[in-house]
Amino acid sequence: MGCIEALKKENENVILTIFKHAEEYLKASLVQTPDLQLHCDDNLVVDSLPSVIINDLRECVRLMVTAGLREECIDVYITWRREFLSEILSALIELKIGNTIKTEFFIKALCLADRILLPNERRLCECVFEGSIPLEDKYPALPGIHRFRFRKSLASYPALRDKLLMDLNIYSALHGIRKFGELLTLTYGVKEKAIVPGGRVHQITLDVLDYADKIDKDWRGSLNPMTDEERKFPLITDLLDSSLEANSQNYHDPILGYVFIINNRSYIQRRAMQRGLRHILGNDWIKKNTTSIKENLQLYLRNSWNKILDILKLDINESEPNVAAQLMKNKLRSFNGHFDDICNIQSTWFVFTEELRRKIIESIEKMLLPAYGNFIGRLQDFLGNQAYEHIEYGMFDVQDRLNNLFLVRE
Repeated sequence: MGCIEALKKENENVILTIFKHAEEYLKASLVQTPDLQLHCDDNLVVDSLPSVIINDLRECVRLMVTAGLREECIDVYITWRREFLSEILSALIELKIGNTIKTEFFIKALCLADRILLPNERRLCECVFEGSIPLEDKYPALPGIHRFRFRKSLASYPALRDKLLMDLNIYSALHGIRKFGELLTLTYGVKEKAIVPGGRVHQITLDVLDYADKIDKDWRGSLNPMTDEERKFPLITDLLDSSLEANSQNYHDPILGYVFIINNRSYIQRRAMQRGLRHILGNDWIKKNTTSIKENLQLYLRNSWNKILDILKLDINESEPNVAAQLMKNKLRSFNGHFDDICNIQSTWFVFTEELRRKIIESIEKMLLPAYGNFIGRLQDFLGNQAYEHIEYGMFDVQDRLNNLFLVRE
């Protein structure tokens, strides 16, 4: 593919563009400026490549896929992007190889991968395969963090490895770096591996909080100010945010994704309060976590139950009683079907505490019961005693079905 060879010649310019964008972050000390952020730009790579070459590559992909060479096309693309990632990693290491190596170099490298490299790889992948490979199938062509071979590449630099091993805090720091790597894998890796059934609390949430416990224990056991590792913890929580958001979008039912966020963030909230982790997680992040719980609860209620509430709206023309009565019977039949489906599905979902389960159910009751009661009352006005022939759920029956939501326990 001649267009790929042409693009390979642009690698140096693309790398320089990325480094220029991240220059302030790479040169700064994260200890002295812990709040410094690496600003995202998902179009950095695409904008720095000649549009003519990208268009040629897109056309080449189209022709290969049309000719039945889809897998070969993806293999060539993966090889190309692996070479680029290996080249930029080597350039990044060279920036530091002559200096005293600090563990924050790893943090910066992984943050660069999370904020710049992988989002740009996704964007480039979308541009190249647009119109040729469906959205759900194109990301196997994306060289995720597990293909970055970060650790393997470092093994090629024994001087770098030896300097790192001289750092007295290297083992605890590498534990944090491992969490970075896992978060990146869950955010950008194969989707099916990231899904937990029923919207349960994800293992990566448990791992990050275990790490927070470790930092807290180490800090309380010493008289020293917060260490570099503790100052870098906000970077891990940022990645946790990204991971939870990405995993919530992997569910085939988006509503279960909201429940997943509610579960994980509620678990974080409770454990942070019980273990006194507020000073590690940060007050701002705790507030943001609380806000996210409320927002996702509203999203769950709106997307799960608004359609049923729309069915129960009394937008009927009462000047024609027979027509209105038939319309209400049709609405009730539609309500019965939708309500039954939702209850059957959501009874198999998980909510991690009974207190949270009751809170969600009470929120549903406040929305649904008054609307359903008004609807049944109007139906009885039209049909009299005949209304009972059509009412499948009385008020207590509706409450009973709601009380059987989220019955799955660990």
